[in-house]
Amino acid sequence: MDDIRYECQKFGRLVNVVIPRPNPDPLLTPSGVGKTFLEYADLEVASRDRLAINGKQWGRNIVVAEYYPENMYAIGHLDG
Repeated sequence: MDDIRYECQKFGRLVNVVIPRPNPDPLLTPSGVGKTFLEYADLEVASRDRLAINGKQWGRNIVVAEYYPENMYAIGHLDG
C-alpha cells in the first residue's frame, strides 16, 4: 500500500487508498478483493493518474484504471 500511495500521490492530493483483502472464511470475503481503490481530492487529479497508470505493469499485474461511482465507494460496495 505504501508503494501505491507514494507513486499515485505524485499526481496530486490522494485522500485514501483502499485495498480489500480476502477473509479466511469465503462467506465473509469483502467485495473488491484483487482491486485497489484510489480516492483523490478532485477529478482533475484522478484523471491525470488514470491516464498515467492505465496499462502500466505493477509487479506481475497490468493496471486497468477506471472510474468508480462515488456513491458505491462511499457505502463500501466495491465489486467494481
